[in-house]
Amino acid sequence: MLTGMTPDWDFNELLLPVALWGMSLMIAMVPISNIALGTLPPEKMKGTYGLFNLTRNLGGAVRPAASASRAAFGVFELEQCRGT
Repeated sequence: MLTGMTPDWDFNELLLPVALWGMSLMIAMVPISNIALGTLPPEKMKGTYGLFNLTRNLGGAVRPAASASRAAFGVFELEQCRGT
């Protein structure tokens, strides 16, 4: 029974979920790119593609940073409750 991720998980336990997540993300990005950029004239493609990549990379960076901050704050609160 899967009870959730713990600090004891090793590489082999994370390999399949991370690989599936990465493959599905890449499969989803192709249609999204085609929808976002498919109707643009060639002269506007360069700037728009740069903006598209910027927003995609920012979105990919902000979420893990927010999750890490939240996790770190949660650990800090837990330590404060324990008095350590």
